[in-house]
Amino acid sequence: MKSITLFFVVISFPIIIAPAKAYPDEFAPDSIIGITKRVAYYHMKSGPIYPNSWDGGAYMTGVMAMHRLTKDSTYLNFARQWAIKFKWMPCVTLLTTSADDICCCQTYCEIYLLDPRPANDSMIANVKTNLENLFYTVKQQGIWSWDDALYMAPPAVSRYCRAINNNEFIDSMAQYWWTTSANLYDTNYHLWYRDGGFKTQKAANGQPVFWSCGVAWVLGGMTRVLRDMPLDHPQRPKWEKQFREMAAAIMAEQGFNSLYSGLWTTSMRDHTQFPDPETSASAFFCFGMAWGINNHLLDSAQYIDCVKKAWRDLVANVGTDGRLQRCENVSDQPASIDVNNSSVEGEGAFMQAGEQMWMMATGATAAAAVSPANNKALYNTVGSRIIISAHDGAITIPKDASGAALFDLSGKLVLDYTELSGKTLRVPKNLSKNKAYVLKCIK
Repeated sequence: MKSITLFFVVISFPIIIAPAKAYPDEFAPDSIIGITKRVAYYHMKSGPIYPNSWDGGAYMTGVMAMHRLTKDSTYLNFARQWAIKFKWMPCVTLLTTSADDICCCQTYCEIYLLDPRPANDSMIANVKTNLENLFYTVKQQGIWSWDDALYMAPPAVSRYCRAINNNEFIDSMAQYWWTTSANLYDTNYHLWYRDGGFKTQKAANGQPVFWSCGVAWVLGGMTRVLRDMPLDHPQRPKWEKQFREMAAAIMAEQGFNSLYSGLWTTSMRDHTQFPDPETSASAFFCFGMAWGINNHLLDSAQYIDCVKKAWRDLVANVGTDGRLQRCENVSDQPASIDVNNSSVEGEGAFMQAGEQMWMMATGATAAAAVSPANNKALYNTVGSRIIISAHDGAITIPKDASGAALFDLSGKLVLDYTELSGKTLRVPKNLSKNKAYVLKCIK
């Protein structure tokens, strides 16, 4: 998280009313939605448009989570106006190669995915040009040289591949990821150095310096990539293995402070030098591990207490105005915490954590079955399995459903409800022909 000067452009938006009621049960679905709305309200109440650099981009990933969670068009309109303000461009220049500058592209692609038709191709045209330059012209694999870059750039690539229904850049992105991993990922501790300069540093207790915020951004980035990566991609098992290794190492570092047993300190192997609990990293950790549980990458029995404690203490640090307190100031290393400090990136992570906690809290959803016809899968009301008859078909969603998700028969998520376009789910080309899946719809 690099230092940057924020500027604001005010655009009129419908006012989002901050929830006034108390939420005694932070794990109840309505409470989860209520507290995430409160956090969103803190920065959205006056309609500021943040820069489309790394911090604004990270915040908008949370805004899009709010739209998915609530189906409230105010969040989508906010994100759309932001994208229009910056002309659907990467930050700074069209051909930027900095990971900081393409975090915003994740949101452009997510907006496009809500209505993926030729008339909207301008939303992702600049993303296409930027990534073609990055992978075809520059070809500099070591360009993601700091760990939090892995939240900014790789998910922009994977979201773009999802948007165009083509995985042409997934392999290149994976090569870049594993180049960075070879340099910064410690295979003994299963944690990440912020950059190469930290590999030889020692904390006050003689342990390596692993900055929790940097590690958290990696877990968040990997979570967002795994959302998009084809289940049959030959490298996916390698990604899932690293995800599980990281999750186990992160969980082991939870609660080493005297105030909040669900939060992490800013230094993951030295909890004495910097003993303050910190929320922005904790929000990313909660988001990633909750997603892992929801998508069967992490064992619920093993991780559920970790995630629930994290969510409980994150909620406890949301002010009455919606500000997420105890966020570390912009930095690149462990530091002491200002209790009153908030950050847009931390709040973006909180909103994503809220989405996953809501999905966890709501549990099983109503299932509908569909059968293939004319390269489309049409639903009926009996059973729960569907057959994909064509690589590029669509699945019609029941009229009373507010969202839908597609799972394979092992329970792994194939398409999440962010892919809901009107009343259909697009079927990516990577899904196996004539294979059975389970469609779950949210009422």
